[in-house]
Amino acid sequence: MTSQRGTAAVLLDLDGVVRFFPPEDEADACVAAGLPPGSVPETAFRPGNLGPAISGSVRDDEWRRAVAWDLEEAFDAVVSSAETGVPKPEPGAYRAGLDVVRRLLGREPEPAEVLVIDDSATNVAAAQALGLRGYHAVTRGVLPVLP
Repeated sequence: MTSQRGTAAVLLDLDGVVRFFPPEDEADACVAAGLPPGSVPETAFRPGNLGPAISGSVRDDEWRRAVAWDLEEAFDAVVSSAETGVPKPEPGAYRAGLDVVRRLLGREPEPAEVLVIDDSATNVAAAQALGLRGYHAVTRGVLPVLP
């Protein structure tokens, strides 16, 4: 049954949807470190390095220091895989977000009331497999119109 309530909650991916790192900033960081352009993001997103950052191996205070602005003031809630220990696209990552939505709404949301916006098609597909609505954000700054 489809919800008649519209969108009750939006779960947003942080990097690539809400926060962007301009390519010139990445290039400047590489040059400042005496490294070839592109080497910092290439190293940071290498599977062996990215996993600890998104699975909780990095402490929450370390993660918070890496965030350029205060997320708690910008959003109703923040769910970090560094806190849950479950990275996307694992179902538990979305369930952790749904737990927060449930507490905020004071009721169980219908899956169709929850929209997941991510820049990874794999993550969007994982959310949709749980019955959530998904939007693959492929163009910087372009997000869907919500009912």
